[in-house]
Amino acid sequence: MGSESRSRPLPEKPLLGQTANGRTGPHRPLAGVHLTKRSLPGTNLCDCLRSLIEAYHVGKTTSCLESNEMAHRKTAATILCLTAICGVAVLWPAYKEKAIERKLAEAARLCRTRAERGDKDAQSRLGTIYRKGQGVTQDYAEALRWYREAANQGDADAQYSLGNMYRKGQGVPQDYAEALRWYRQAAYAEDAQAQYALGFLYGNGEGVPRDYGEAVSWLRKAAGQGYAAAQSALGSMYYYGRGVPQDYAEAVQWYRRAAEQGEATGQYDLGVTYAQGHGVR
Repeated sequence: MGSESRSRPLPEKPLLGQTANGRTGPHRPLAGVHLTKRSLPGTNLCDCLRSLIEAYHVGKTTSCLESNEMAHRKTAATILCLTAICGVAVLWPAYKEKAIERKLAEAARLCRTRAERGDKDAQSRLGTIYRKGQGVTQDYAEALRWYREAANQGDADAQYSLGNMYRKGQGVPQDYAEALRWYRQAAYAEDAQAQYALGFLYGNGEGVPRDYGEAVSWLRKAAGQGYAAAQSALGSMYYYGRGVPQDYAEAVQWYRRAAEQGEATGQYDLGVTYAQGHGVR
């Protein structure tokens, strides 16, 4: 009997999260304490955190964890963790913003180097950088300068952007005649956004006499290239019979093409045609 007792293996310590009979279960909640400046132990916060972790891993009893000294260490460790988390939450957005600013500034510097060598794509891009103030101080005059450099080399995107700046009066007095001149150059180069811009101006009589026939002509060119805004606008021309005979079925076709690209106006107008039963069965 005695030998059996001696040979019997000692019970193993329960694993973290297990009871003595091997069943798993939640840890007993740690007792909360109120922290004051005078109640903090004279140990630094990193040591407190280390002690708390060690206490769990070596299997110290709950009563030990709930001792007065350990309670202080737990609280201090909790404060350390919360301080770190809050610090990251507060500082990360500012750090991220600064990192983005540095990248934009470097991109602007590299783009300028290429632009000064006569690269028209870089010149057009640099114009946009100055127009939007990306990595540089916003400067419409500088934007116009670089757009013009690229536009004079036949860059359609820069020509369209110049047209926008003259139409909106950005960095220059508003001048629709000059805007139309640059839009036309880009549109003849098959730039869909410039074709749409011309259709928009003629359709609304903005800076030019209203001319629905001319508007439809340019909108059709842009829509044929898959430009969603032009497809939606062309649908409206057919829906209301402006510059073309009224044709609900044709309007629905163009609305649907725009809607399938996620164009919000086309989606709305397509919904209206279904609600009213125009051009649909």
